[in-house]
Amino acid sequence: SISGSTGADSLPRSAPVYIPFSTMGDSSCARLGCSGMLSVLAMLLSATLLVLVVWLMLLEYGTLTLFGTHAIGATLAFGMFSPLASLAFTMPIASRRARKMLHLTGHLLALVLALVSFAAQYYSHLGHPHFGSSHSWIGLITCVLFVAQWLAGLRAFALRGKLAASMSSKQAFLPVHAFMGLCLIGLGLLSIYSGLLSHLRRKAQPLELRFWIWNWASVVAVGLAVAVYGSLYKPFQQQEAEESEAKEDLLDEGSAAQYAEEPALSEECAAQGSEEQAQRIGRGLRDRQ
Repeated sequence: SISGSTGADSLPRSAPVYIPFSTMGDSSCARLGCSGMLSVLAMLLSATLLVLVVWLMLLEYGTLTLFGTHAIGATLAFGMFSPLASLAFTMPIASRRARKMLHLTGHLLALVLALVSFAAQYYSHLGHPHFGSSHSWIGLITCVLFVAQWLAGLRAFALRGKLAASMSSKQAFLPVHAFMGLCLIGLGLLSIYSGLLSHLRRKAQPLELRFWIWNWASVVAVGLAVAVYGSLYKPFQQQEAEESEAKEDLLDEGSAAQYAEEPALSEECAAQGSEEQAQRIGRGLRDRQ
């Protein structure tokens, strides 16, 4: 354990210091920089995408159908709650615990809506072949991985007491969790994009209103992906510098602990030296006698 070490030499030289992309907001929460502007843009694009999809479903069916539930549910899950929950750590909220709960709750809502969307699409196609397109394959893979990611994140970072994961397990899993989260953002938006294009090809006629709305919804989905990834991006050199600084802080703490013990060590050495000197004087007196 680093906290129990008594010197810089006792510190593990290769101890990993993980700083995931999603923690960049911890150092820049107080100011609205490029990341904050991209987060705001992502929110606007997310709301725009939802409005366009709802508009399309109303133009297509005039009311809420099973397919409309599928389209709107998937948009809410992978086009709103999941991307915005991933941006929770970049939001100007003072408490890290509040950002963590926002992250967990947002992904839980996305998970529930994704499962509702999947079920609605499955029942709307009863009597017809299932999973016959790349869109359905991408959606299925995204849902399965999303469930696994949320359960793994809950086990690693949210549970307390006897069910809590160890600190070493959290440190080992954190980069995997961050990487899978980034992948799932892309998969979810790719699922929306492929679904829009698939329905456009089968339903809309060129130059009609639905045609333009489908196309613009697809463009907004791509723009949302760019905004989210741009907000979560951190240059590698900056991440390396922060890791180096964190390691130097650990070394400084180890050195401080070593210096704090030096007076006690000095007194102990002085006492040992006095005892040895007394023994040498005694041996000299006995030799003279």
